Amino acid sequence: MTEYEYLDLISTYRGETGFHAMNFIAVMFGYVAAAYLVGERLTSFQVSAITALYTIFAPLPVLSAHEAMGHARDLYIEYTANFGAVPFSSSSITWASEIVLLAMSTSWIISVVFMYQSRRGRNEGAST
Repeated sequence: MTEYEYLDLISTYRGETGFHAMNFIAVMFGYVAAAYLVGERLTSFQVSAITALYTIFAPLPVLSAHEAMGHARDLYIEYTANFGAVPFSSSSITWASEIVLLAMSTSWIISVVFMYQSRRGRNEGAST
């Protein structure tokens, strides 16, 4: 591959990572907004169903972003082996795949905990 092709692919994979991250964030904020705005009116079945669907969907963009950043890292390593230093700041790319996975997984956990705490707190407040 030429130098341009490496740089183009690295940039493409970084953009793809952002695309998958935004998909995850959009769904996560929808889930959190539902928890905050209508959580106390949802039945236990509805909360469980929404959480199950969210939990089934969440790994898809998370793992896709992780994989895309992994490909970008591999290309970055190949590029530096073939052409030397990169013309852009990307030292974080070596750990970005794991950081993306950790950040998104933590966000998923926090959002599910928020749903159940939000419902519990409102239900306890309504019963007193």
